[in-house]
Amino acid sequence: MIFPKDFIDKKILVFGLGITGVSVIKFLIKKKINFSCWDDNHKNNFLYKKNLDKFYYKKNYDFIILSPGVNIYNHKNSYFFLLNKKKII
Repeated sequence: MIFPKDFIDKKILVFGLGITGVSVIKFLIKKKINFSCWDDNHKNNFLYKKNLDKFYYKKNYDFIILSPGVNIYNHKNSYFFLLNKKKII
């Protein structure tokens, strides 16, 4: 099990800003944990504009929090998710 203290000083990507993603982001903000986020639906990206990472697929993260609706095998950047499969929560 992962606890909030495990996220301190880690690079975290929240991928997908639906109900689950926004809930995770609110939790990370409440615990004052730094994060980056992205959603392929650009309508949702305005919510957390200062934390957006357009080039997430070029970076290395310690944890990737993935929304349940994202199919890592059928995504345009599936290679990023497959390379980091062990980091996905």
